This record gives sequence, C-alpha cells and structure tokens, in this order.
Amino acid sequence: MPLRIPPFRQLVLLFILISGAAQGQGTFRPGYVVPLAGDTLRGEVDFRGYRYNAQQVEFRQNGTTQQYKPSGLRGYGLFKGPRFESQPVSGVPVFVLQLVRGAVGLYSFTDAQDRVRFYVAAPAAPSLIELLKRDTTVERMVGGQLQRGRVQDTRYRTQLQQILSGCPAVEPLIERVGYTDTELARLITKYNACVTLGAAAAVIPPQKTTTFRVFAGGQQSSLSFGEGRLQGQTFKTGMRPMVGAGILVHPARFGPRLAVGLEAYWTSIDVEKQFEGGASGLYIGYPSQATARYKAQFVRLPISLRYSLGNSKLQPFVQAGVLISTQFQTSSNYHSVSTRPGFPVSETNDPELIDPRTVAYGALGALGLAVPVGGHQLEAEVRYEWVDAISSFTGTNASPHALQLVLGYRFGQHAGQ
Repeated sequence: MPLRIPPFRQLVLLFILISGAAQGQGTFRPGYVVPLAGDTLRGEVDFRGYRYNAQQVEFRQNGTTQQYKPSGLRGYGLFKGPRFESQPVSGVPVFVLQLVRGAVGLYSFTDAQDRVRFYVAAPAAPSLIELLKRDTTVERMVGGQLQRGRVQDTRYRTQLQQILSGCPAVEPLIERVGYTDTELARLITKYNACVTLGAAAAVIPPQKTTTFRVFAGGQQSSLSFGEGRLQGQTFKTGMRPMVGAGILVHPARFGPRLAVGLEAYWTSIDVEKQFEGGASGLYIGYPSQATARYKAQFVRLPISLRYSLGNSKLQPFVQAGVLISTQFQTSSNYHSVSTRPGFPVSETNDPELIDPRTVAYGALGALGLAVPVGGHQLEAEVRYEWVDAISSFTGTNASPHALQLVLGYRFGQHAGQ
C-alpha cells in the first residue's frame, strides 16, 4: 500500500527540502575582501544581510572558505552591492556600511537595540564621528492630567554645521536635513561635490525600503453556525489552495526590524456536510437527514505589522494585522428529508441558504521563518485568520477561521536585515 502524506505535511516537507538546498548553496555573491596587509582578494562574499554581516563575513576563493571578523580585515564588499569598512564603534571593531565616500564620508551601523546610527569621517578627525540623535519622552501635568510628549534631539545638525563648513550652498540644507540615510547621503554628497569640484561619489543607493514577495500555500477552514437551519453545525474543509503577492515596506523611523506588509491573495471554500436534523412542524422528534453545501471564492487584502526576531542566518518573525475579504462565485444549498409513520415524506429545499456578504472584515496573526537565498529570502509561515461573517442574513451565518501554511519568496533584502 503506497504511503500517503497529508497535504499540510507535504508543504512542510517541501519547505525543509528547499531551504536545505538553499542553505547548501549558501548566499555567496561575487565580491572581495581587503586584508590588513597585501592586495585585495577577489572571490565570493557570503552576504546574509546588513545586520548579520556587520559582525562577520565569510569569503570563498578557489573553493576555500574563510571567516573574518572586523579585527581581521580593512573591509569587504560586493561588486554589485554595498561596501563595508572595519571601524571602531564604542571601542569595538565592527563592519560599518559605507554610504558616501569623498572629502567627508558617511557610514551607518545598527546597534544591539536596533537603532540605526550614522557616522561621518572628517579630514581632521582621527576616527569616525557619531551624529548624535537621542529623542526623549517627557511627562508633564497639564490641567491636572499627565501628558507625554516627545522631544526631538537635533544635535546632529549642529555637528554637521561644524563638519560641513566652507560651502555656503549646503548651509541652508543642514537646518532641514532628517536623520535618515537618504537625506544625509544627499547632503554630504552635495558638500563633497562643492569642495572637490564633483569628485565625490555615493557608494550605494539609499537603503531599500520596499521589497516585493509572492507566496502560495494551503488553508484549512472551519465554519461554526450558531442559529438557523445549521444551528450547532461545524463545517471543516480539507486543504484548499491559496496564492498571492504583496509588498513589505520598511519606514525609516520604524527601525530595521519592523515593517508594514500589504498583500492580496486568492483562496476558496468548498464544503458539504450531511447531518441529522432539519425537521419542522409535525416531523419534529422523528428521523430527519439534511445535507448542506457552501462554495465560494475569496480575494482577501491583509495589512499587517511584521517584527523580525534575532540576528542570525535564519530570521524568525511574527506579524499581526487586519484584513478585508470579498467573496464571489458563491453558491449554497440545503436539502432535508423527514419521515414520520403514517405521514408522507417531507422534503425541504433551500437553494440560497446563505445570502453572501460582499465585504467582510477580519484579523490575522502569523509566525514565520525567513532563509536568505542569494540576496533574496525564502519564507515560511503559519497563519491564523478570522473573518467576521460570510452572510448578510444573520439567521444563517458563521464567522470562518482558517489555519494556513504559506511558502513565499521575497525579492531583495532590506538593509536592516
């Protein structure tokens, strides 16, 4: 007898096989390392994201792989990607991301508290200068009520006024520059062009803030009816397919681990159940058999917050959010047969058992794991979704909930990962 594996477990095994193969291939990309002494070495760099590679890097050349710490290199980079330099931060060598090079250099580093810090290299400074910004929350009593407010720290602008002196064209820009990689890089690049007659160059484009993903998987749904013809009945579906796409947006002020997800996906329900019941009038208390079927397709639009955990090669994450659900191509019917000695057989037919609700609302929660694959990410997640109603008729209604197993592929990585 052939071995049968349930569809849900098939998806789990598929992810294990794919992620295992991806880990076997690694995330090596063409790049180089700059040793403390000697010439630049060309080969492949194992790039797993900005946070991970700030502490270590693996370099492969002619089939031989070696791991380097910041104390063992001057820097490294990808031929088509970011460049890192080894610099002391709070007295500890780390690989900082180079954003701008020139008369004044700009670097970024994400600390253990997920704060993105920016540093500049000035000609007269022996080491990197941190651009200081530490916003604080203050409390005060107003009209007998405690109110909290946020005080913006703009010391970094005062520092920039001192560092970027000698170019009147950029002085008005300093008063408005934000504490983001994009704005700081634009300002310092303009300053470098001013003082070096255009010799400055931005090393990399601004950090990627939006990534695109596609996903597919399966879901098992459950519908419990509290009243009407189906009172007390619970309908459970088998594994049904789902497929969709979405984007992940990383607002700069959120920090590198927090992101907003926007998705759209298609799925369906097709369930039929036979049960005892459905008798009415003179047939109550006598044998009765009923059959009900509900079939529909759905397009759902979730919006959620995702928080990435850890700082390792494998990236766990949690997410939660809300969704809008719309159903179409809906059909539902109900048929019951009741018998009573001495009476004719009674049949009840309802070809429109459920009046489909066009738009419904719900919530979702998920646990997932992301695996880096060649500058992109393979993702697996287990989701739980709940929708408030499927019918406009409250007499026969249910709030479906579903357990989903999803495999996804995200194109590119955000700089904080």
